[in-house]
Amino acid sequence: MKWLQRTGGVLLRPRAVFERILHQREGGIGDVLLLMALVMLGTAPVEVAMVLSSPGGILVKLLSIYVRFCLLPLVVSVALALVLVGMERFRGRKLPVESVIAAGVYLWIPVGMLGLLGAMLRALGLDLWFLPHMPLGFFLKTEPPVLMIILRAVCAYGWSAYLAWVLVGTLRAEKPEEPRPLGPGRWVLLGWLLLAYVSGGLFVATHYDSIRPVQPGDAAKAFELKRADQEGSVSLASLSGRVVVLDFWGTWCAKCVEHMDELLRFARAHPEVAVLAIHQGGSREEVAGFIKERRWAGVVFLLDDLGMASVAYRAESVPAYFVIGPDGRIRAVRYGVPSSGWLEKQTGSL
Repeated sequence: MKWLQRTGGVLLRPRAVFERILHQREGGIGDVLLLMALVMLGTAPVEVAMVLSSPGGILVKLLSIYVRFCLLPLVVSVALALVLVGMERFRGRKLPVESVIAAGVYLWIPVGMLGLLGAMLRALGLDLWFLPHMPLGFFLKTEPPVLMIILRAVCAYGWSAYLAWVLVGTLRAEKPEEPRPLGPGRWVLLGWLLLAYVSGGLFVATHYDSIRPVQPGDAAKAFELKRADQEGSVSLASLSGRVVVLDFWGTWCAKCVEHMDELLRFARAHPEVAVLAIHQGGSREEVAGFIKERRWAGVVFLLDDLGMASVAYRAESVPAYFVIGPDGRIRAVRYGVPSSGWLEKQTGSL
């Protein structure tokens, strides 16, 4: 397949690939979009397995993961390509914008390959955070030291920077060269993908109990989260012996916001129940301002800024509700807005 020859060829013979894209009008963004889907399956096998084993909306959830996976690299690659077009036009040369953008998107391919490498090593028990299998936003939220940031820049993006230098040289060549063979890069790419799938599949198979959806009877996962509405933090362990209701929500979720008033009424009517509203992502300032504007009070608002609690409870979509009994075990799970009286029914006998 030609798309595989081009996407794999850029790993070993980038100049030959760029010449074909720029001068022969071969390939396009679709090449990399397809490769991104294949790389996502190998880089995030746990997330994909969680979605496939979760109830309802599988296609939408997979599409959401894919968009999050490829949006930033696409934006960066296209922006860089437009900068190159602008620079060449400033020098008096007009370049085919579509072809330059297509070539620019290929700069992501080494990042994807290194992300696969990071995922493979993680499956073997060696998690190297400076490799791009960890999303950049999450990496920065861990507040890494300067040395780790430099290591990430070199190891994760140095190869792509080299490809950018080759692309600039290809753009500035006086005349196009004759098309050259793309080499065995496609076999390197296929082998890399195959190893990633095998290691990811084995990891999922051996960790399935921690990946499958949370079910009634499971032990509640421990967590400690910062409060979103004030200073301090709350741990699940501190509520031992009480009935606890977890509501995973987000300010962007209209159904979550609409149902919050019902949750507040429940909390005021049942002070013996600890009601925790856990916001997915965001900053404390943003969430606190949202809560204050609506004058919400009566529940404990927590901030899951790194998404650790959401992952532990498999709350891929919001709203998601979990009722925990005094013994620390899950008694009920609900994805989506619960029916009227559901919370009273689930907590009444505990």
